[in-house]
Amino acid sequence: MGILDKVKEQAAAQQAVREASTVAAANVVSGCPGSHYVTTVNKGSIRMQTWESDLNAMYRSGYRLAHVLEQDGNTVQVFEHSFH
Repeated sequence: MGILDKVKEQAAAQQAVREASTVAAANVVSGCPGSHYVTTVNKGSIRMQTWESDLNAMYRSGYRLAHVLEQDGNTVQVFEHSFH
């Protein structure tokens, strides 16, 4: 086997790895339960015990808390789908 044959073989192996990782990533994304981002608004103050329960429920659904904002006295929560 010549050097050119070895280079072609290595290139083919690298291509196979790239294609396999692309398929694996597509399978993970297809398991996403819905939108990548979910936004919720809590009017007024947040009760910490309820908020903790809500955060854990979102985590079990595959989401993580990405941002918390305050707007006009309301709390805006942005959840991002997490691959766990």
